[in-house]
Amino acid sequence: MKLTDCILFSCLVGGICYAVTESVLPQRMRAALGAICLLLTLCLLMFFRSRYRAHKTPSADETMLLFALMGTEAATLHLQSLLPPDQLADAESNCFIRIDGEQRRLIYNAVRTNAAGEEDVAKAYRTAVRLKADEVVFLARQIPRKAMILASRLPSRFRFVDPYTFKRYLLKHNALPEQILVSVKRKPMDWKRLPETVFSRGRIKGYLGISLLMLAFSFLTPLKTYYLILALIPLVLAATALLYHAFRNAR
Repeated sequence: MKLTDCILFSCLVGGICYAVTESVLPQRMRAALGAICLLLTLCLLMFFRSRYRAHKTPSADETMLLFALMGTEAATLHLQSLLPPDQLADAESNCFIRIDGEQRRLIYNAVRTNAAGEEDVAKAYRTAVRLKADEVVFLARQIPRKAMILASRLPSRFRFVDPYTFKRYLLKHNALPEQILVSVKRKPMDWKRLPETVFSRGRIKGYLGISLLMLAFSFLTPLKTYYLILALIPLVLAATALLYHAFRNAR
């Protein structure tokens, strides 16, 4: 939640407190109560906001990206370090065998900054055959449909790990990659371009569609006037957009 959102929400809470106590308290006490509610809400929101920022972890996709930035060999070693020695076998630069009872699972690391491909699936299959693996656990940031179709047609059983499951696994073992990505500051809104955004040609159909939808709702509910007003607002926006482009082209 942004700082402006915190302030607006706090003002809303203060306003609600002021309005609710209209028939109970005198005006000055209502104003004081509203101000107290506003400040208390703002303090609580700021507290939880700071706590959230302090404990914020990378997203699932960012986790995969950080894992890719480690490099294939280093990332594979990182995964191997999470297993006890008796469950680890046939370790290579981009894969290793995990022994679960009588099963041999090939953990194949194809995490890169770009998507994995059919060739990666083929390499994983050949490695599984060579190391006599019963199952291939395939790690990749993105897996195209063609690669998944190829894996389904191969004799070896493939299991693709999605980024969310992968992140949960690393979180469980307290092994998230080091956060080295710098947050990018958003550019401030260019208010001069606001009319072009609001009144763009691509939005006219959307405005008309919303207007027709609200008009249809007005015949189905007892709140006819309310929905007619809601239908009028996007209609005015659509008309304004048409006039905006007409005057702009006439220049």
